[in-house]
Amino acid sequence: MGGLNMKRLFKALIAVMGVFAIFVVINNREVSAAYGRGPKFTVPKIYRGTWYSYDADSHFPFYDKKAKLVKITFTAHTLNKKVIYVQDRKIAYADSIVNNQKKAHIASKATKNWYAGDLRVKNFRGMDALEVDPWYGYEIWNFFVPKTEVINGKKHDVLWYSNVYSKYVNLYKSKAIAKKMKGHVFPGQKLI
Repeated sequence: MGGLNMKRLFKALIAVMGVFAIFVVINNREVSAAYGRGPKFTVPKIYRGTWYSYDADSHFPFYDKKAKLVKITFTAHTLNKKVIYVQDRKIAYADSIVNNQKKAHIASKATKNWYAGDLRVKNFRGMDALEVDPWYGYEIWNFFVPKTEVINGKKHDVLWYSNVYSKYVNLYKSKAIAKKMKGHVFPGQKLI
């Protein structure tokens, strides 16, 4: 008799979990549609991995105050563990969201773990650049430009970083190189 009750309890638990899963999927789709979230953005391979910089200060996004450095990690679909999505700006920045303080607060809360990604090929001051921004990043634009630079006679991958307001920041694949190259300006970098 006890085994029969356990089977019924197990089936009921499975049914409840199934209904909950359906609710989560439907709710996630509604949130995605309401705020203009498209499919996951695929980060090009040249950007993937962990990058370091000692060029930044506390006003710089991604700055680690304890380590006094910037450490960012790109995967195929994330930046520092936040998923990057394609954004439908017409929906994300609709007047009903942007011009209504209550709706803007709700939208910001719902999208706090999303980044908007865009590949701006030949569109950022004549260079290929990856733009990754907070979902509602009013006037926050993060541009990453991949470069190969010669450092001590060896080629190294470097990400030039810029936004509208900050000075340049160089990101390197190694903390040691980042520390050694702190404050370095590469030829042509003053253009960004």
